[in-house]
Amino acid sequence: MGHENAARAGASAISFATLRLHPSSATIRGPSLSKDHYFEDFAVGQVFRSEPVSVDKERIVAFAQEFDPQPQHLSEEAAAATHFGQLVASGWHTAAISMRQFVQNLPPVAGGTQGVGVDSIAWPRPVRPGDELRVETEVTAMRPSRSRPNKGLITVRDQTFNQHGEPVQIICHTFMAPRRGDGLAATQSEETGIGQK
Repeated sequence: MGHENAARAGASAISFATLRLHPSSATIRGPSLSKDHYFEDFAVGQVFRSEPVSVDKERIVAFAQEFDPQPQHLSEEAAAATHFGQLVASGWHTAAISMRQFVQNLPPVAGGTQGVGVDSIAWPRPVRPGDELRVETEVTAMRPSRSRPNKGLITVRDQTFNQHGEPVQIICHTFMAPRRGDGLAATQSEETGIGQK
């Protein structure tokens, strides 16, 4: 898929198991990273930041050969004849790297997170060999799940930046996290006003 178009998707971004990433030491404004977190431990406005990861030519080509075999991703020679004029990473490769950094950004969630869907994804500019990518994750919305009272829905915006501070990917997506305590009682209280002043 080309970088010039924004895409909408109905599933969470993919991960790429062969990435070799720098150890993450994400900095956050919000809860400590040292304990399992629940829905109630997150808050709109929290920001989680990753460490940068380098993207080299060999990984760009390897990913493209398996998942996105378009000429601009496969070799310098083939890419020279495209409108990019040089080798660039697949947008889905950028998404895979960003997904890994997103996972490393978040504090540990009790029982793990469950992806619900992707609202939008855009690639404002291509990723080239030698670029260093980092991800900033911002919590933009939260609400209890009506169909699963023991869960909450958390929407985030992940922005992936290169070493120049330029965005190369922007994705908005939602995941599910467990609620602390009796989620059903909490939801009933919220919806009926019982126990509220």
